[in-house]
Amino acid sequence: MNYSSIILPTDVRQQYLLCYMKHYLEHCEAKTFTSNEIAESLLGDLVKGSEVTRLLTSLKFSPKKTSIYNPNGNNKSVRLYYTKKVRVVLQKLALHSFSFAQYNQAYFSKSSTKTTTPPTYSTDFNGGVTFTTPKSTHPQSPLLLIFKEYTPEDIELLTNSTAFNFYCYYHLVQALKKIVAVDTNGCVTLPEGFKKDKDGYNILDSNLLKYLELAFNIDLFQTRRIHKIVAQVYNPLIDYTYLHCHHLCKNRACISTLCVTIADIKPHNTYHNKARDHHPLNDPEETLQVVKKPILDKPIKPASNVVPFYKINRHNGVDYTPSLMIDLEDGTAPFKITKLPSSLLHNFKEGFNYKGK
Repeated sequence: MNYSSIILPTDVRQQYLLCYMKHYLEHCEAKTFTSNEIAESLLGDLVKGSEVTRLLTSLKFSPKKTSIYNPNGNNKSVRLYYTKKVRVVLQKLALHSFSFAQYNQAYFSKSSTKTTTPPTYSTDFNGGVTFTTPKSTHPQSPLLLIFKEYTPEDIELLTNSTAFNFYCYYHLVQALKKIVAVDTNGCVTLPEGFKKDKDGYNILDSNLLKYLELAFNIDLFQTRRIHKIVAQVYNPLIDYTYLHCHHLCKNRACISTLCVTIADIKPHNTYHNKARDHHPLNDPEETLQVVKKPILDKPIKPASNVVPFYKINRHNGVDYTPSLMIDLEDGTAPFKITKLPSSLLHNFKEGFNYKGK
């Protein structure tokens, strides 16, 4: 094939798709593939199989037409592309290789993302000029390092071997990739408007699950803090019961595993006490921080006609009135003396001191 005759599409999103196809084929062990396989690996949301076919046709790839046996009816006709042939062409074009995370970030980015590396020229000792097409580079997106991708086999195994629902946690984290933003400091945060707790941590709630189109019951998540969920997916074989997650970046809204590290509880508390950084774990007495005094609820004054049961005896001289309320002090609400159980009414009339009886 004459590579110089191939013209890349002007639509940058089609270029992004070629970069993703290159990454896909570099990790594909099968000798052939179909357009639908490419589309399905992208969850079928961003592109369709027909779009992949048109893109490959524009690059002058001709598929092999064949049929697949269908025991329920007519054989299904499919078009197969040779994996090695397409992969070599994309590598010769010096395209970058985009993983799913990188493709997703480039697709939804407000600015264009570089997709190719320009050729270089060098002069040899004989005065000739050598044209060199560089190897494809792999730009490292922070999302690729933060949101790990697991195989279906690993997802099933981890779901059955961890103390939390890894399946739900993993799919939540993968869905978050579509909406998170990476700032200049490398922190990964959710857009403004999503729920945070009083300490500034992003919180999972039913509205976020609905926005991400995840039909999970929120009770399936043992923690609501999103940075902890991301950390558990990143290191699923750790028991987080007696562990904290510490933000190296000092940004509590950050959910990046590059910024969040696992910490033992006692050293974590000591660190923030020494730092005096107004962290929720700080001990106000140790850090000498001025804190707002808590407002305590005023005690409820009992009604004048409510008398504890043990006080009703002839020595205290409690006057009998039909409105008198008796409190048995067993957690139940006080009741009128006229509704006193018959087993206790006899003792009351006799005037015995039945305190403790």
